[in-house]
Amino acid sequence: MLSKGRLVDAVLCECPDRVPVVLRPGRFVEWLYGDGGWRGQVRVVEDFGCDGFIYVDAWPPDPLLFSDASFPEGVSVKKKIVVENGRRFLVREVVTRRGCLREVRRLVDDELLSRLRSMDIVSDKWVPEEYPLIKEYFVKDYGDLDALECLLNPFTGGMLNELREAVCVTGGKGLVHASFPSPVNEAVHAYGLKNLLVACYRDPGFVEELLEVFQSYLVDLIEVVLRETGVDAVYVSWCYGSLSAGWNPRLWKRFIEPLVREQVEVTRAYGGFYHYYDDGACMRLLPLIKDTGVDILSTLPPPPAGDVESMGEAKKIVGDRVCLVGNLSIELLRYGRVEEVEREARRIVGEAAPYLGFILGPSDGLHAYTPLENVRAFVRAAEEYPLV
Repeated sequence: MLSKGRLVDAVLCECPDRVPVVLRPGRFVEWLYGDGGWRGQVRVVEDFGCDGFIYVDAWPPDPLLFSDASFPEGVSVKKKIVVENGRRFLVREVVTRRGCLREVRRLVDDELLSRLRSMDIVSDKWVPEEYPLIKEYFVKDYGDLDALECLLNPFTGGMLNELREAVCVTGGKGLVHASFPSPVNEAVHAYGLKNLLVACYRDPGFVEELLEVFQSYLVDLIEVVLRETGVDAVYVSWCYGSLSAGWNPRLWKRFIEPLVREQVEVTRAYGGFYHYYDDGACMRLLPLIKDTGVDILSTLPPPPAGDVESMGEAKKIVGDRVCLVGNLSIELLRYGRVEEVEREARRIVGEAAPYLGFILGPSDGLHAYTPLENVRAFVRAAEEYPLV
């Protein structure tokens, strides 16, 4: 059975020939091949014999996250660096046809960046502002929402061609995912996580309007990508909507569930799978997620990063409604011995595989310098567990 067929069977909670096993790219692929994109991911599938979840970034350049990303045509920006108490800050003042916005973010100094790199926390290619420390966010109140819409870049034909090529090259090696950030992730970049959570109680109407700015944009992108490229799945990162980020089931149901349902509806209308990503605690969300139409849920990390101690128990909750992917600790893969990796991988497979709708995977993107023998042991544990 080809990997693609095996993965489709698993996602549909049917019976593949064996337990599928996938790798999340993380820094491992960049470290190993110098290319963390979809081409490097395809090489991993070929070199390690695993099944392919191939992720292709389908979100246009994002100036909310990256200070060097381009702004849409018609938007002007002035940048300046100021120093306060020995710390450098980048100020961006943006003028749109619907109003002006201002952001101030701290720049990581060279000494700290050097220390992070020496500790294997960030790579040499890491951009300091990837997860910036924001002092002042672009969005402050309702009056900024119209201008915020002007910061969303249009989708381009070049991005469509990249997705089409990924589909062509991947072929039967796996499922190609068009990768997007969730409306919550983008709202956090524009307004701040703490601000967003507080506003859920103080001004829920504002939160709904802010999320809708990104939701309507994302739904349009999903529709274009699925209609024009033939990708297999839509992957949406909800990491800032995780219980570990401060949400609770009641807030999730109020603010996030309606967004997920709409995205799922559009995805399924074009024959795609919907992949929901949450890298934190999720056991209390499983009863809610299983009724949204989500096809795939990853990465179900074990403690301390998450709360999934038994994939068997997680599968009991979702049954054959959702395919679960992940659970093997990336710390164990990075720092454990081969026999420890094999033992834990076999334990997870033994618990979850009998329920079907399960794919063995890491608890997040693999670390750089993860021993290759550990990765092979991890893949081998799934290959040795036949289902037919």
